[in-house]
Amino acid sequence: MSCTSAMAYYGEGGFRSTEMFNRGEAVYFDLTGRYAKRRGDDVRLMTPARSGEALSRITLAHDFTLYEYFLTDFAGHRQNMGRAVRYLEDVDAALGAVLKYYDLERYLLILTSDHGNVEDLSTRSHTTNPVPLVAAGPGHEGFASRCDDVMDVARAVFEYFGVDPVKHSGQPIRAELIKLPE
Repeated sequence: MSCTSAMAYYGEGGFRSTEMFNRGEAVYFDLTGRYAKRRGDDVRLMTPARSGEALSRITLAHDFTLYEYFLTDFAGHRQNMGRAVRYLEDVDAALGAVLKYYDLERYLLILTSDHGNVEDLSTRSHTTNPVPLVAAGPGHEGFASRCDDVMDVARAVFEYFGVDPVKHSGQPIRAELIKLPE
């Protein structure tokens, strides 16, 4: 189970269902539902752009929304340029829709990766290359200034919400993440 899956499973929101995906209230890990369809799930396929729109709507109902896309990682491990390009095009289409519908006047948007991989298909392993960090919206400059590398992102998220990451190490923080800072 990935960290993101564990957070959803143990968090208040839980996993979103196939029915929620079909209503545009969830985003599948591949942005389209293709994998669920192949598995036999009763899903309506969605374009990556429609998933980006759905992701923007989902953020309105939550103080913090995390979306993990890992198919680029799979393409990197398999050193498959064709899949890497397709997956990056899907992410590009979804991100374009997110930026079209996302309210950057009210919400901070953070885009990053947990490691390098797809940028160097000469290796099947994760790379130690620096990963990009894009922050836009309220507090983006302060957020970005706290992040010298990917290991700083979690701490910066805590600090953005005014939560002491040391005090809450291993402790639930839900009650303190009630509203976005003004």
